[in-house]
Amino acid sequence: MDIHFNLDLTGAIPHSLAQLSMLWEFNIWATSACVPADGNLEAWLHTVSAFRTSELGCNGLSQVLFSASRYEVREGGTVALTVRWIDQSEVPIPSATIDLTVLPGGRATGSDYAGVPESVTITAPSTEATFVIEAIEDNHFDDGETLVLGFGQPLPSGTALGNEHGSYCV
Repeated sequence: MDIHFNLDLTGAIPHSLAQLSMLWEFNIWATSACVPADGNLEAWLHTVSAFRTSELGCNGLSQVLFSASRYEVREGGTVALTVRWIDQSEVPIPSATIDLTVLPGGRATGSDYAGVPESVTITAPSTEATFVIEAIEDNHFDDGETLVLGFGQPLPSGTALGNEHGSYCV
Protein backbone atom coordinates (compact mmCIF):
# COMPACT_ATOMS: atom_id res chain seq x y z
CA MET A 1 0.00 0.00 0.00
CA ASP A 2 1.67 3.19 -1.21
CA ILE A 3 -0.17 6.35 -0.21
CA HIS A 4 2.74 8.74 0.30
CA PHE A 5 2.31 12.47 -0.43
CA ASN A 6 -1.42 12.18 0.29
CA LEU A 7 -1.69 15.42 2.24
CA ASP A 8 -5.32 14.70 3.10
CA LEU A 9 -4.34 11.59 5.08
CA THR A 10 -4.38 12.64 8.74
CA GLY A 11 -4.67 11.13 12.20
CA ALA A 12 -3.78 7.77 13.67
CA ILE A 13 -3.41 4.77 11.41
CA PRO A 14 -6.11 2.27 12.40
CA HIS A 15 -5.27 -0.69 14.63
CA SER A 16 -7.22 -2.93 12.23
CA LEU A 17 -4.35 -2.73 9.72
CA ALA A 18 -2.47 -5.24 11.88
CA GLN A 19 -4.89 -7.88 10.55
CA LEU A 20 -3.31 -7.58 7.08
CA SER A 21 -0.76 -10.34 7.55
CA MET A 22 0.31 -10.43 3.87
CA LEU A 23 1.00 -6.70 3.50
CA TRP A 24 4.64 -6.19 2.53
CA GLU A 25 4.64 -2.46 1.64
CA PHE A 26 3.12 0.35 3.69
CA ASN A 27 4.28 3.81 2.62
CA ILE A 28 2.75 6.78 4.44
CA TRP A 29 5.78 9.06 4.06
CA ALA A 30 4.94 12.78 3.61
CA THR A 31 1.42 12.46 4.98
CA SER A 32 -0.10 13.68 8.22
CA ALA A 33 -0.81 10.14 9.38
CA CYS A 34 0.67 9.19 12.71
CA VAL A 35 1.57 5.91 14.36
CA PRO A 36 -0.19 5.47 17.71
CA ALA A 37 1.75 4.08 20.66
CA ASP A 38 0.44 0.52 20.61
CA GLY A 39 2.69 -2.49 21.13
CA ASN A 40 0.67 -4.82 18.87
CA LEU A 41 0.50 -2.31 16.03
CA GLU A 42 4.19 -1.46 16.35
CA ALA A 43 5.10 -5.18 16.34
CA TRP A 44 3.05 -5.66 13.17
CA LEU A 45 4.76 -2.68 11.50
CA HIS A 46 8.13 -4.36 12.10
CA THR A 47 6.91 -7.32 10.01
CA VAL A 48 6.17 -5.07 7.02
CA SER A 49 9.38 -5.20 5.01
CA ALA A 50 8.82 -1.90 3.16
CA PHE A 51 7.37 0.39 5.85
CA ARG A 52 8.02 4.09 5.35
CA THR A 53 6.64 6.89 7.49
CA SER A 54 7.34 10.52 8.27
CA GLU A 55 7.99 9.29 11.81
CA LEU A 56 5.14 11.36 13.09
CA GLY A 57 3.94 9.80 16.30
CA CYS A 58 0.48 10.47 17.65
CA ASN A 59 2.00 12.20 20.61
CA GLY A 60 1.62 15.79 19.54
CA LEU A 61 4.48 16.26 17.11
CA SER A 62 4.34 18.63 14.20
CA GLN A 63 5.50 18.03 10.66
CA VAL A 64 6.98 20.38 8.07
CA LEU A 65 7.09 19.61 4.35
CA PHE A 66 7.12 21.09 0.87
CA SER A 67 3.76 20.70 -0.87
CA ALA A 68 5.51 18.90 -3.77
CA SER A 69 8.88 17.24 -4.15
CA ARG A 70 9.47 18.62 -7.65
CA TYR A 71 8.52 21.80 -9.47
CA GLU A 72 9.62 22.98 -12.91
CA VAL A 73 9.82 26.50 -14.28
CA ARG A 74 11.13 27.75 -17.62
CA GLU A 75 13.72 30.50 -17.77
CA GLY A 76 11.99 33.84 -17.42
CA GLY A 77 9.08 32.26 -15.56
CA THR A 78 8.09 31.90 -11.94
CA VAL A 79 6.85 29.12 -9.70
CA ALA A 80 5.04 29.37 -6.36
CA LEU A 81 6.38 27.04 -3.65
CA THR A 82 4.48 26.18 -0.50
CA VAL A 83 5.84 25.03 2.85
CA ARG A 84 3.23 23.25 4.97
CA TRP A 85 3.32 22.91 8.74
CA ILE A 86 1.03 20.27 10.16
CA ASP A 87 0.62 20.73 13.90
CA GLN A 88 -0.74 17.75 15.80
CA SER A 89 0.06 19.03 19.25
CA GLU A 90 -2.66 19.38 21.84
CA VAL A 91 -1.74 23.03 22.37
CA PRO A 92 -1.08 24.49 18.89
CA ILE A 93 2.02 26.62 18.48
CA PRO A 94 0.93 30.14 17.46
CA SER A 95 3.73 30.54 14.89
CA ALA A 96 6.81 28.84 13.55
CA THR A 97 9.77 30.20 11.62
CA ILE A 98 11.40 27.61 9.40
CA ASP A 99 14.84 28.29 7.95
CA LEU A 100 15.41 27.31 4.33
CA THR A 101 18.59 26.18 2.60
CA VAL A 102 19.28 26.32 -1.14
CA LEU A 103 21.88 24.39 -3.11
CA PRO A 104 22.27 25.17 -6.82
CA GLY A 105 22.83 22.05 -8.92
CA GLY A 106 24.01 21.31 -12.44
CA ARG A 107 25.39 24.53 -13.86
CA ALA A 108 23.02 26.78 -11.89
CA THR A 109 24.46 29.72 -9.98
CA GLY A 110 22.93 32.33 -7.74
CA SER A 111 22.40 34.59 -10.77
CA ASP A 112 20.00 32.03 -12.33
CA TYR A 113 17.23 32.42 -9.75
CA ALA A 114 15.68 34.89 -7.33
CA GLY A 115 13.06 34.84 -4.60
CA VAL A 116 14.24 32.14 -2.19
CA PRO A 117 13.83 33.58 1.31
CA GLU A 118 16.15 32.67 4.19
CA SER A 119 13.11 31.53 6.17
CA VAL A 120 9.33 31.32 6.10
CA THR A 121 7.04 32.08 9.01
CA ILE A 122 3.73 30.33 9.42
CA THR A 123 1.35 31.94 11.89
CA ALA A 124 -1.80 30.20 13.16
CA PRO A 125 -4.48 29.72 12.00
CA SER A 126 -2.61 29.44 8.68
CA THR A 127 -0.89 26.11 8.06
CA GLU A 128 1.32 27.09 5.14
CA ALA A 129 3.48 29.80 3.63
CA THR A 130 4.03 30.37 -0.07
CA PHE A 131 6.83 32.19 -1.85
CA VAL A 132 7.71 32.66 -5.51
CA ILE A 133 10.95 31.69 -7.23
CA GLU A 134 11.87 33.39 -10.49
CA ALA A 135 14.08 31.68 -13.08
CA ILE A 136 16.18 34.56 -14.40
CA GLU A 137 16.30 34.93 -18.21
CA ASP A 138 19.90 34.91 -19.42
CA ASN A 139 21.85 33.98 -22.58
CA HIS A 140 23.37 30.77 -21.25
CA PHE A 141 22.40 27.22 -22.17
CA ASP A 142 20.47 26.10 -19.11
CA ASP A 143 19.84 22.39 -19.52
CA GLY A 144 20.18 20.62 -16.17
CA GLU A 145 20.19 23.67 -13.91
CA THR A 146 18.43 22.87 -10.64
CA LEU A 147 17.94 24.12 -7.11
CA VAL A 148 17.53 21.85 -4.14
CA LEU A 149 15.71 23.53 -1.28
CA GLY A 150 15.82 22.11 2.22
CA PHE A 151 14.94 22.97 5.78
CA GLY A 152 17.59 24.55 7.95
CA GLN A 153 18.14 23.56 11.54
CA PRO A 154 16.92 23.82 14.16
CA LEU A 155 13.27 23.19 13.33
CA PRO A 156 10.62 24.27 15.82
CA SER A 157 10.64 22.00 18.89
CA GLY A 158 8.86 18.68 18.30
CA THR A 159 8.82 19.04 14.50
CA ALA A 160 9.61 16.20 12.12
CA LEU A 161 10.45 16.50 8.43
CA GLY A 162 7.74 15.37 6.06
CA ASN A 163 10.09 15.58 3.10
CA GLU A 164 13.62 16.79 3.56
CA HIS A 165 13.97 18.75 0.34
CA GLY A 166 12.34 19.76 -2.90
CA SER A 167 13.98 19.80 -6.31
CA TYR A 168 13.20 22.73 -8.56
CA CYS A 169 14.38 22.87 -12.16
CA VAL A 170 15.23 26.37 -13.42
